[in-house]
Amino acid sequence: MKNKKKIIMVAVAAALLIGVSGVGIAAALNTGSEPVKTAQNSQKAKTTELNKKKDVKTAAKAKLTKTASETKTPTPEKSDGNKKSDQVTQPAHQEQTKQNNANSGNTGNHVQKPSPTDPEPQRPADPEPQPQHTAAPESAKPSHTHDFSIPVYGTETEYVVDLPAWTEIVNDPIYEMVEICVCDSCGTDITASVEQHMLEYGHGWHSEWKQVQTGTNTYPVEHPEVGHNETKQTITGYKCSCGAVQ
Repeated sequence: MKNKKKIIMVAVAAALLIGVSGVGIAAALNTGSEPVKTAQNSQKAKTTELNKKKDVKTAAKAKLTKTASETKTPTPEKSDGNKKSDQVTQPAHQEQTKQNNANSGNTGNHVQKPSPTDPEPQRPADPEPQPQHTAAPESAKPSHTHDFSIPVYGTETEYVVDLPAWTEIVNDPIYEMVEICVCDSCGTDITASVEQHMLEYGHGWHSEWKQVQTGTNTYPVEHPEVGHNETKQTITGYKCSCGAVQ
């Protein structure tokens, strides 16, 4: 019994799986076929629209052909009996038209043509032509050629050098206080030969302090340039007699 139940359950499960898979396949087929149907329907609609346009064009061409053929068809000529009847009826018709126009003139606005006996309006006489006064042409002005020969003067300031810059070399002496020997009789400086001077002349001597140059201090002194400004008149351009400046 247990084996039978298992077999039945397995069979039912398999049937359910087969049913579910069948439903999914059918749905997929339906989904895939919908775009194809939509494309076919749109193609049919386009074809129908094109057929309608062709029918309209065909009908229009047929109508134009028919109108042209009717226009070209000549009207049948009237027989002699019809011509005579038309000639008889024309005076009666004209008389009736005149009477109707007279009656309508009493009630409506009707413009009557002027009778042939009315005088024609006189045209005004043409005015006499007036003499025209034409102004004499102005004489052409002579052409002018510029002649830039008149000088134009101006002023400018110029610096004039009076003394160029120079360098001075200065020699300053160096002094020192030095003791010297002086002869009492003649006042000669006998510092270098005191003994010899005493032996020769027998004079006495004494010492003194004297400022003596012992050297020289040499150095340069720079002197700047010396000059002044002068205003001069110069030619700045040329002009023509008409006033144009070059």
